Amino acid sequence: MKLRLRPIHVYCLHHVSKSFDSQIMHVGDWMAIDEFKQKILSMQQSGVKFVPLSEVHRIISARKSTFSIRRVNYVALTFDDGYASLAEVLSWLKEKGIPVTLFINPDYAAGKAYRESDKEKYLTIEELADLDVEIGMHG
Repeated sequence: MKLRLRPIHVYCLHHVSKSFDSQIMHVGDWMAIDEFKQKILSMQQSGVKFVPLSEVHRIISARKSTFSIRRVNYVALTFDDGYASLAEVLSWLKEKGIPVTLFINPDYAAGKAYRESDKEKYLTIEELADLDVEIGMHG
């Protein structure tokens, strides 16, 4: 019998917001919030189990040490940089009980600009604490 395990999908996004801002966003890094919510709800209805990125290694290790066949599709959602435009979608995900891993640069969260002409705004340390997300270091 051939054992076939389902992959664990990791989605990395930068911007999820109501509108596209060409001054600070790239088309490939942005998704409209309504489209994002629809995709997440569709995945939930299809039986996807959302996990924080920190759980992915444990799940893979458990698969190697057991012969039970798990027919669960796992998805880890990650966001890079911690843009302030994510506040609404991160709050929504928290309400839905969907874990998120956010990779940030601590300087941005502390209020330091990326560059002099930086129009990008980042979530503050206080806002991040309120959102209850898993934090990783974005080098």
